[in-house]
Amino acid sequence: MLIRLYIPLLAIAGLGWLSQRWVPPTLPDRLGQGLFWLGIPFTIVVFLRRANFDGAVWLAPVLAWVGIGLALGFTALWVRGRGLPPPSQGSCFLATMAGNTGYLGYPVLLTLYGPEPFAWVLFYDLFGSTISAYSLGVALAAKYGGGAIPWSAVGLAVLKNPVLWSFGVGLLARSWPVPALWEPLLTGLAWLVIGLALALIGLRLGGLGDRWRETLPLAFLKMVWVPALLFVLTRALGLAGPPQAIVVLQAAMPPAFATLVLAETYHLDVPLTVGTLSLGSLLWLLLLPLWLLVLAIDL
Repeated sequence: MLIRLYIPLLAIAGLGWLSQRWVPPTLPDRLGQGLFWLGIPFTIVVFLRRANFDGAVWLAPVLAWVGIGLALGFTALWVRGRGLPPPSQGSCFLATMAGNTGYLGYPVLLTLYGPEPFAWVLFYDLFGSTISAYSLGVALAAKYGGGAIPWSAVGLAVLKNPVLWSFGVGLLARSWPVPALWEPLLTGLAWLVIGLALALIGLRLGGLGDRWRETLPLAFLKMVWVPALLFVLTRALGLAGPPQAIVVLQAAMPPAFATLVLAETYHLDVPLTVGTLSLGSLLWLLLLPLWLLVLAIDL
């Protein structure tokens, strides 16, 4: 299982990292925009058609927000008394609250479990990570960056987010008959999009900085402490199998690249943000096998 998971992840992301020397500098932004507006929404519609919904699926965003609250609380304790300037504090909060539950969470969990429990993956990402980044994340970035909070713009950003409307289309598509010949084609295109998302991660990592030593406690908090507490909580709630694993693994994802966009937009500590992204993405490769062992997933 681990080899089947790691080979495509490392190969495709590594190819993106190696190719960043030769591709036009505008390619990562254009690819990111294309994936954000078209690629990822298409993938959501394809896999959501075969996802299994049950009554407990709404626990996913609830637990996501519990994890976000824990992360922010721990971060507040960590930054207290360290004398960090407000922009650095803002970058710390963003780094620990927002995880890469889309571009990285989708391919990892689809590889592990297939499309049946995809609703848990999507609900955690959409109603947890995505909405928190576009609301609470913007509010924190504006507060610590010294800017005004454009609440109307925040609401508009949430409403026009393509992940949200693709969720609605995916629900409608569950009742649409699709010719059997189209199914493998649609699935193949969806996996192609996921491959492009992994290549984008490699391209982004190629441009990150080296201020990672300062961010080790933040990465440890984001990717070890918070998912460990959610593991205990899900066990206490009687959650097991793929739903529990999805919640824990989504919580253990490295910081999202969206935090860099917010840091740049609101003039936070950009070097600290990119250092956390770099360390988190590399550390995740070491932590994932440990989480799979804890969750009793066959390696």
